[in-house]
Amino acid sequence: MIQRRFPGLRPVGFDISDSACAAYRRVTGGEAIQGDLTRPLQHHRRFDAALAIGGLHHCIVNLPQAIDNLAQLVKPGGVLLMMEPSSDGVVERLRNRWYRHDHYFDAQTEHALSHDELLQLTKGQFRAEVVRYIGGPAYFLILNSLILRVPLGAKRMVAAGTWPLERAFNALNSRGAAAAFIARWRRV
Repeated sequence: MIQRRFPGLRPVGFDISDSACAAYRRVTGGEAIQGDLTRPLQHHRRFDAALAIGGLHHCIVNLPQAIDNLAQLVKPGGVLLMMEPSSDGVVERLRNRWYRHDHYFDAQTEHALSHDELLQLTKGQFRAEVVRYIGGPAYFLILNSLILRVPLGAKRMVAAGTWPLERAFNALNSRGAAAAFIARWRRV
């Protein structure tokens, strides 16, 4: 989708998993780099932008190192776009219980994040430009359908009824009620 919108873009995938990197190469035809953001990277390429969709909350074993690595990967003036589950809302207590009791989740290696605490970990390497709080019914029923075990085939029908509610919920931009945040940070 991003390549259709920006035809000159040369995206590079990044993941800890060799099989995910292989799948990225197969699906996109693009380059993929295997690496662990929670350990110092030996990768010296710099990028204009990075996109992290639900990946940072899997790096809690060493989140400061993950942030330092992202700062190394993004050129000064470049952007980091992210969407992560938010620990600042009322959903957090329920999410923690779910993570502990659902075998599909690893409570030891994933945790929702507070945007403000995450930004502090950058030690001034990034500055926040945009932060929005989101996550209503479509966030759970479509994007995170594994949580409620919504079958893939049912998503199209579920979407028709939930997207209008999702738009209304997201318009509130309520940190306390939202399940996730989206942010655009600029590399200083």
